[in-house]
Amino acid sequence: MSNEIYNPSRRDFLKGVMIGAGGYAFGSMLIHPREVMGQSKESAMSETSFSFRELSEAGKVTLATPQSLQATDGIRLSYRRYTPTAPRAAVLFYHGGGAHSGAGYQHIGNGLQTKFDTVVYTSDIRGHGISEGPRGDAPNPKQVWEDITSCIKQIRADYLHLPLFLGGHSSGAGLALNYASQADHEPVIGYIFLSPQLGFRAQTDRPAQSAPFAKV
Repeated sequence: MSNEIYNPSRRDFLKGVMIGAGGYAFGSMLIHPREVMGQSKESAMSETSFSFRELSEAGKVTLATPQSLQATDGIRLSYRRYTPTAPRAAVLFYHGGGAHSGAGYQHIGNGLQTKFDTVVYTSDIRGHGISEGPRGDAPNPKQVWEDITSCIKQIRADYLHLPLFLGGHSSGAGLALNYASQADHEPVIGYIFLSPQLGFRAQTDRPAQSAPFAKV
């Protein structure tokens, strides 16, 4: 299948990511590879954050049933799959820090599934959500890259001929970008970064905004 399958409607597809977010009022980027080479929802929300207030007011969306695959070191990695009747593309999407696939990300999965015929896999990073492993920890970065590769291979086993995007929210977006920089990463057709946390040198933070992301 041609890598250009989504190029004519790339803007519409990106709009679909924002629609699917159902209240994630964050900036986002959809990037082609040629251009760049477990806390509960309630405890993660800030009452003063516009983005999370919008999310909490969004209509209810059913969480997909958790499934799992085996990582290269033997632990089980959990993911949720949102599947349209006739999918035209696939997205592997990672949550932000201290979150998990059930902490509001069902809005992204449901929105892309219903409006853009996209099958969406929202994965729990090891040590988060239902995935096994020490809470909030990983043995080393290489194992995390291998986990992403395992998830991509699972999606390709399920949908061999679909164009596949890799994305994430906040530090999950940084995770996706870091993975793309690894020499042995699995290639994908494009990347989706939703309110990306790319490190302090990236200057993506907005310290002057009136509604902070969260209060600790």
